[in-house]
Amino acid sequence: MDAMRVRPLVVGGGAGFLWPDIQRSLGDKVNGLFSIGVCNWDVKNIMTDPQRKSVVERYKKRFGCYMQQDALEFYGIVWVIKEAIEKAGSIDPNKIREALLSTEFSGLAGMMQPGKIKFDQTGANMHIRPVMNPMAGWRTPDGLSRRIRY
Repeated sequence: MDAMRVRPLVVGGGAGFLWPDIQRSLGDKVNGLFSIGVCNWDVKNIMTDPQRKSVVERYKKRFGCYMQQDALEFYGIVWVIKEAIEKAGSIDPNKIREALLSTEFSGLAGMMQPGKIKFDQTGANMHIRPVMNPMAGWRTPDGLSRRIRY
């Protein structure tokens, strides 16, 4: 497609579209590729919270790449489980479930959009919002790089 000068907008979801390796593999050809996810390292709820921002900065320093969606999500979930066990005062699954359902989590648990988690009776996070992630930096026709978050 590049040889034919066809540059479609490509939207993927999860899998390899969210990993730093796709940018390394495709180079500038990654421009115009978007992925939908539940979080990203540079969204407002992370960049405006000093604790969350520190997590992504330490990750980048240690691993040499941005903290991708799975790492962000799992990091937050570990905090959710920790806080639920502490609130339950027990490792009894029923007490932990009750703590999960009765608590709104934020802080380091809030790595996903919009920075807080509250489970409904089905176990779904009532606050989750998708994020559209441009890979690398999307290049506009005027050659300017844009970072876009929805």
